[in-house]
Amino acid sequence: MYAMTQTRLDLAFPVSLLSRFATNPSAAHMGAAKRVLKYLKHTRDFGITYNGHTEHGAFRGYSDADWAGDTKTRSSTSAYVFFLFSAPITWKSSRQHTMALLSTESEYYGLTNAAKEAIWLQTLLTELQYHGKEHVPTHIYGDNQSSLALAENPEYHQRTKHIDIKYHFIRQQVENGAIHLSYIPTAQMVADGMTKPLLAVKHALFIQQLALENWSSTDWPSIHYS
Repeated sequence: MYAMTQTRLDLAFPVSLLSRFATNPSAAHMGAAKRVLKYLKHTRDFGITYNGHTEHGAFRGYSDADWAGDTKTRSSTSAYVFFLFSAPITWKSSRQHTMALLSTESEYYGLTNAAKEAIWLQTLLTELQYHGKEHVPTHIYGDNQSSLALAENPEYHQRTKHIDIKYHFIRQQVENGAIHLSYIPTAQMVADGMTKPLLAVKHALFIQQLALENWSSTDWPSIHYS
């Protein structure tokens, strides 16, 4: 957990998932934990490098959710990650406390949590006298067009009337210009691997998208954002 909170955001989902069973783990949970430790051993030289590149916007965030991914409780998992100078500075993966009836809702809840983090980061960067490109509004990318439309248009759909008012925080931030939402295809969603397990090929891409570099290798490929 310490590694995950400091530099290894690629561990965000497995650590969040396994922590739910910390008080009474089964043999399967112990096996999964050992698998994570084995992965960590083979990637122990991975780290974050801040190279100062701003060609894709110095400050930006990504928000994603896996609707009803928990097969036992049918709860959803949401995650966000924010980048500054081409490397992540804050991230989170957690199970949603509110039951989402639609995938749009789970994505909307995720966007709201990401917006809260973005507002806090805006305040922090202002106090640090940072006035770089795209500081305000903060660009947050999502891969669910329905949730983006819901955040930008209060009249979007009557079936969303039951959503708790606290989750409509993001609408106000979009209206006052603090947050700018943009669509991004799922294949380019950086936070995708922080909400669910990925196959090997997608996981390799996930590592590159997170800008995690192998510090022990001079042949590590350069990180490029498409």
